Amino acid sequence: MLLLDVSHNLRKDVITMKKSKLTVSAIAALLCAGLLTACGGEDSNGGAVTKSAADTAETTTAAAETTTGETTTATSADKTDKTTEKTTAETTTAAKSEAAGAETTTAAAQTEAQQQTEAQQQTEAQQQTDAPSSSTAPSIWDSLKLGGSVDSYLSMFGGYTKEEADSCLGSGKDIVYTYPDRKIMTYSDGSSEKVTEINITAAGIATRKGISVGSTLEEVEAAYGAAAGGAYTYSTEDGTLDFMNDGSKVTTIALYE
Repeated sequence: MLLLDVSHNLRKDVITMKKSKLTVSAIAALLCAGLLTACGGEDSNGGAVTKSAADTAETTTAAAETTTGETTTATSADKTDKTTEKTTAETTTAAKSEAAGAETTTAAAQTEAQQQTEAQQQTEAQQQTDAPSSSTAPSIWDSLKLGGSVDSYLSMFGGYTKEEADSCLGSGKDIVYTYPDRKIMTYSDGSSEKVTEINITAAGIATRKGISVGSTLEEVEAAYGAAAGGAYTYSTEDGTLDFMNDGSKVTTIALYE
């Protein structure tokens, strides 16, 4: 009987132990499952973190590349702008140089033209100074005599041009001294020079009776008498006066022998 009780109790203990083992196994299984779940979650989260880090790295790299590209573009644009500015500056400088050269050429031309004008004006003024005025005009008839010397007159009145040619009257020279308002003709035989004719070609020099170039033929006749045969030629104390005309006014006054 006692043996049966012991056997019975032993069986109960075995059953209890089996149950305890099952319980421990179950708990262990549950723990493992939990650990696996936890590990899986960490792996999953780790993968997610790793992926996020990769994405961040890629984004950072892309941003860096974009920044580098923008910097390169900006640098290229800056270089282009500087090159354009340099080219513009050089072009502007060249244009200014050309403009300055043109202005210099124009100024030189204007200066030369002004100098030529001034020289011409001085020449004309000298000729006017050398030419006898109306108040001294009668002196030509006193200073020059037909058949007389021309030297003293030429020394008093400069500003003339001289021309000479072989004379048709002999072996000598016919010489013409030309002023702006008169001409003096002479003949030179090589040893002496004599006045042969005087021509008054412009207003300002009047005859002893006040007739000058520009006077009317009526004034000539009033001073010297009526024309003989339509010719306004008169004998005077100085020689023969011939009033050449255009039909109404005197154009040249000639005095000759």
